[in-house]
Amino acid sequence: MKKTSHIIWVIIALVILFNCSKKNDDQLDMENNCPAINISTPDILGDWIFTGTERNGQLIIEGCDERTKLTVTNTQFIWDNYSGTSCGILTVIPTCYSIENDTVYYFDDLGEKTGFYQTIKVLNNKTLILENPSSSNIIATENYERL
Repeated sequence: MKKTSHIIWVIIALVILFNCSKKNDDQLDMENNCPAINISTPDILGDWIFTGTERNGQLIIEGCDERTKLTVTNTQFIWDNYSGTSCGILTVIPTCYSIENDTVYYFDDLGEKTGFYQTIKVLNNKTLILENPSSSNIIATENYERL
């Protein structure tokens, strides 16, 4: 009986390891399919925590914003967005990107630019501020601090 329980635990551990490695393989495949690799702006790479949106000088933090994390790799912006009651729902949004002349362009699943872009207003070892395009006088930025 004792030997059987050890075998069950080994099987459970193997299933967990297989699922974790498959998830990492899927993420790696997705990154390998991105049409661009960032080599021009290495300072942007790493983990950032969202600190709010600024519109016309007013800082706005809504709902679960302060839990939003951005991880920037050589090929993707990966947002960890929380929502729901007590911010208990996690949605991971990996998006391929390229940086050209301090502008971040995002790509769709087919490797085409989406038409949405953000301008890098501030980038240093502590702060990342991305300005959203605007056709009006309202200027909005997304503000991040390095983790």
